[in-house]
Amino acid sequence: MQEENYSPPAPSLLCREGGMSMIFALSFLILNFIDNMFRNSIILFSVFIFCSFITGEEKGVYSNAKFIGQKIQSTPFGEYVTQDLKGKTMLMVVMYPCDHCMDATKDAQKLMNEKLIDDIFVMGTEALDKGSKEKFMKEVGKEYKTIDYNFEALAAQLLVVDSLFPNPPIGIYLNDNIIKKIYTDIPGVNSFEKYNPK
Repeated sequence: MQEENYSPPAPSLLCREGGMSMIFALSFLILNFIDNMFRNSIILFSVFIFCSFITGEEKGVYSNAKFIGQKIQSTPFGEYVTQDLKGKTMLMVVMYPCDHCMDATKDAQKLMNEKLIDDIFVMGTEALDKGSKEKFMKEVGKEYKTIDYNFEALAAQLLVVDSLFPNPPIGIYLNDNIIKKIYTDIPGVNSFEKYNPK
């Protein structure tokens, strides 16, 4: 009986086949890792959203505010706010030429329309834009009680006490002169009602 000639595969072919198997294995592991990371990211994001909803943290509130619980007259604003602000008042600190300040004041008006606040005062400055106060009032559609202030002077006083204090527009929510919250973004009616029950 004649023996069959067996010739083993060439070493180069073995290396090539082994290399391809290794590449497929690595590709699979990498894709699996990416897939798991993506799934975990979705889960973590969902948990974050859920926890935010459960804890009920109000958006747009300046959380570093050092003036909460103080009378407005005892803060740097007291140099300008000398009158008694009875009831629930939103003190809008604005720059009259600023469009965003106009929008924020309109948002505060929506709260007043729903009787969630009793009054709105506008503490504003024209800065170097003379005549912008009149334009501001025309744009917001209402003549509010106003208090003029010097932006540079007030900013300097605020920075001494709180170096992170935000720029206008801000809404200072007061109840009988006491600062309850400082808003960097005036909330909608539903949100305000939820976090500031009557």
